[in-house]
Amino acid sequence: MTLLPDALRGFPVQNAFPTILIVLDVAAAVVYWHTGGLAEWRKIVYWGAAAALTYTVTW
Repeated sequence: MTLLPDALRGFPVQNAFPTILIVLDVAAAVVYWHTGGLAEWRKIVYWGAAAALTYTVTW
């Protein structure tokens, strides 16, 4: 008996932390875009690239 819901049964546990990190990176980019607009484009690109790199290395 496992405590995981059916949607997560095939999810590799070792990818849990990187997935959370990807979500946080994307959230940071969205916050910078929402609060600063394109004036904060360097930070938006930085956090987007961090999410893309983490995704590439993890999945």
